[in-house]
Amino acid sequence: MSMSVSPGARSPPGAVHVCHSHPGYLSYVVSGGQGQIQDEKGIRKISVTAGAMLDVPPTPWHEFANVGDTTIQFVIVEKKYQPVTPVSQTACPKGTVGRSQ
Repeated sequence: MSMSVSPGARSPPGAVHVCHSHPGYLSYVVSGGQGQIQDEKGIRKISVTAGAMLDVPPTPWHEFANVGDTTIQFVIVEKKYQPVTPVSQTACPKGTVGRSQ
């Protein structure tokens, strides 16, 4: 079984993690705040709660923006044994993430 651990994805206020994909992953929220996600389901605001643990299936594409006033920090463990087929960057909408909806 192959896994990869990110020591800590940090997202300061206003930061945008541009369109990217993940194999299946586990995510632990070290410090929370307000985020906005865009994916094939659309754009939605989310509350990111410190102490939350998520088990996420492979994700073909998404973008994440910190729309709050606190730094959000995650520890991410990617499940390399649950691969994803990333989509072309042309599938990623341009200029919509990070704006209030």
